[in-house]
Amino acid sequence: SQDLQNIPIQLCECRNIGDVRSECQSSTIECEKASKEQLIGLSTDICDCVQIGDPRDQCMSKTTSCDDSDIDLKNVPISRCECQSHDDGRAGQSMIGYNCPSYCNNNQYSEGCACDSSKDDYDQCISDKVYPTLLDCDEDDGQSVQANTCKCKGIISPLGCTCPRDASELSDIPILRCECVDNNDARGGISCPVSNECADDEINPKCLCTQEHQGSGCICTQSVHPQECECDSLGKSPFTISECRKTKICIDNDIPSGCTCAAIAEIRVNGCESNTTLCKELALESLKAENKSTCSCYQYGDPRNSQDEIGMLIFNDRMRKSIERVTNRI
Repeated sequence: SQDLQNIPIQLCECRNIGDVRSECQSSTIECEKASKEQLIGLSTDICDCVQIGDPRDQCMSKTTSCDDSDIDLKNVPISRCECQSHDDGRAGQSMIGYNCPSYCNNNQYSEGCACDSSKDDYDQCISDKVYPTLLDCDEDDGQSVQANTCKCKGIISPLGCTCPRDASELSDIPILRCECVDNNDARGGISCPVSNECADDEINPKCLCTQEHQGSGCICTQSVHPQECECDSLGKSPFTISECRKTKICIDNDIPSGCTCAAIAEIRVNGCESNTTLCKELALESLKAENKSTCSCYQYGDPRNSQDEIGMLIFNDRMRKSIERVTNRI
């Protein structure tokens, strides 16, 4: 390029790249600012090998690769060295042609930021950035997809799909694709353990019984297990299914499965004959100790009738006899 120094432009027009003549400075590109495409095929007589990112074969031993972590890319155009995934001095710069995106920091994804591949959370950053743009997978995606290309959706969940972050969207997704989550997993009680407590008497989705909410069909726990609750059939609850079944009072021969015969009951249950005493067979003192929900009241001779009830019976009997005497006199 120095050979052009003393040649007037009337004899040799300004070159697009590497022309050092003063009158050509406004119409030529400095060699150090040339793009990769502009340098390819360009003679080293016009532009010597540049220090960083020179693509010419004859310059391979004289230039430094763009991805060398020890170099400063601050003054290297993006057209010669594309933005790097870490330690790029051009990150956040505003100069056109040298302006690479800022790196994302502390899980804050400002518009256009780039994930830093030198950070431990690089893969998570990539996933977090792309997640809001993902569409549900469909049948055309086949049996497998590239990571971060579509969201798993029910039975259409190919290998590599991204799991929904809203637990209510996990319904029907195989646990081999998306692991069970602790709170409000839509598969709770189906393929995942139930972990959320019932907030009201509605039990859909499945929820754990509480002292306040024991709707029929809620999932039994070690501390709350009414007769109407359901044992965790998945076997993933701390309250094992065998322990749970033992809390159920049999309504027939081993129904529900693994149930316990009632010590006292009003009616005979098949399979529990030798374990259960009927209410009508109890001695008066024993009957007196039984709750009315176990043995309903008898009309006569029930020792659980209160003194008030007995007094009312005596009063009614006296009134009846008094009326009969008056009637007989008339």
